[in-house]
Amino acid sequence: MPAEPVTPPSRATAAVRALLDAAIGEMDRYDRADLVARLRAERERLDQPTCSVLVIGEFNKGKSSSA
Repeated sequence: MPAEPVTPPSRATAAVRALLDAAIGEMDRYDRADLVARLRAERERLDQPTCSVLVIGEFNKGKSSSA
């Protein structure tokens, strides 16, 4: 399966990224390494272009069928 093209981030994503960067800077300034690590982890999640989907249902009821 070929890789999907990477789309540029939306304005909302860019705004959240900027907010996280600012928060990381402030927490670093206050020597809050614990919060810096958590905010950086969220920043990395924001940059991941994937999501997980969980499908639950009865056995042999078409969950693996593709539309």
